[in-house]
Amino acid sequence: MSLFNGDRTRKTGGTGLGLAIAQAIVHHHQGQIAVKSDRGQGSLFMIHLPMIQ
Repeated sequence: MSLFNGDRTRKTGGTGLGLAIAQAIVHHHQGQIAVKSDRGQGSLFMIHLPMIQ
């Protein structure tokens, strides 16, 4: 399941803060971010959050 398909035709550049902000939020919720990168194929970012009991 793909929740996000990035648009690479952006007319303006980003600030580069997106992953840092996501990491802070995920860590605040005792979760983890993992990444798998393949040269020429792109990167897959996985967010793991604990379930509420």
